[in-house]
Amino acid sequence: MNVLFICTGNLCRSPVAEAVVNSWAGAFGLDVSARSGGTMDMKRRPCPAPIQRMARRLGTDVSGHRTHKVTLDDLRWADQILVMDPTHLTWLMDNLPDHDTPIDVLATYGGNLGIPDPYKKGMFAHWLTRRRLVAALKGWAQQRLRVTIP
Repeated sequence: MNVLFICTGNLCRSPVAEAVVNSWAGAFGLDVSARSGGTMDMKRRPCPAPIQRMARRLGTDVSGHRTHKVTLDDLRWADQILVMDPTHLTWLMDNLPDHDTPIDVLATYGGNLGIPDPYKKGMFAHWLTRRRLVAALKGWAQQRLRVTIP
């Protein structure tokens, strides 16, 4: 399964989700490949240092990541698209409507609490984002991949 994660700038939530799912694929032998993109063109910027620390705490690395604005080719590559919040769903419908890939809001797999954007926010926002992102990813893995991630 090819899964595409989308957030606003492709700086924080979606690259961490991509890295976590790809690390789970390797660690647990899952047949899944993840990519990520953003709704804004951030000119190939690296993830901010706090996000790189977040990824390391989750056992993965985003230091080589560079932002990428999502394209129609990305959507066509994916078997499923997971957006971080409903504004991204609206953006996709308005800007890239010509695809038939299923789209879900990732938070619906984690209790529907929302996954806040931690960009330029303090430690609590990063903690909350990490906690909710992991819960949603584990819920997604259990429902879609039929695997329980410890």
